[in-house]
Amino acid sequence: MKLRLIVVSAMMAATMFAQGGGAGKKGGGKDAPPAPVDTAAAVEHDVAFLTKYFALDASQVARITDIVKNEQRCLAPAAADIKRETEAMLKAMRDQMNSNLSDAISRHAKAEESATVCRGEAVGAIYKQLNDAQIAKIKDGLVPLMSGTDNRFGPRQ
Repeated sequence: MKLRLIVVSAMMAATMFAQGGGAGKKGGGKDAPPAPVDTAAAVEHDVAFLTKYFALDASQVARITDIVKNEQRCLAPAAADIKRETEAMLKAMRDQMNSNLSDAISRHAKAEESATVCRGEAVGAIYKQLNDAQIAKIKDGLVPLMSGTDNRFGPRQ
């Protein structure tokens, strides 16, 4: 029984050590908050990704660049709202203020909803710019491509 406890403890320690540092520690870790993304860099990354993925022509690149710029302008206030509401929600959780927690969760969901609307409008506008051959390349729709869940071209820098 003692041996089993030692082996399990050693395995848990090895697993925790292998995962690296947490947020705020050297090396970051998967729980580290992402670095803020510069709007121009985000536009450049998204347009470069879409250009490479869909082999966009010059006129498509110009139109899609405008669409992505508009998306970023729309997302800016949503990002500030999401950050503020996330902090309020975490504070309510830490302080165990159950009555405030429900309200904080609702406000956070509303802030997330506005960001989803921004992204959805951009995805719809981009889709309209694609030709049939480009549309045929899409298996799961544009949302995985634009939301960061498709990592074939790496995360935003």
